[in-house]
Amino acid sequence: ASSSVPAAHAVSVASPVPAAAPAPASNVAAVATAAPGTWDTFEYLPRVQGIIFTPPHPVAIVNGKIVNVGDRVGRYQVKRITKFNVTFERPDGSLKQLGIGE
Repeated sequence: ASSSVPAAHAVSVASPVPAAAPAPASNVAAVATAAPGTWDTFEYLPRVQGIIFTPPHPVAIVNGKIVNVGDRVGRYQVKRITKFNVTFERPDGSLKQLGIGE
């Protein structure tokens, strides 16, 4: 008596679905900047993790690195560091002020 093994079945696979964009790193905030109801554009803001305010040279911890006024963090330039927040300049020249944890 011979035993028969079923032949392998061909499986048709549709085109792969594009993978979703990876979630932003935990040290970066994603903020929707598109018009309400659309999700076309996100702004990945620096994450302020700490401020060491010692005039005349305050520093901040942003995205895990120590930065000074004038330093760049990705596409942003650090314009001002106060006791409670850091002001960044966007590439278009507009300013964004962020506090610790924002």
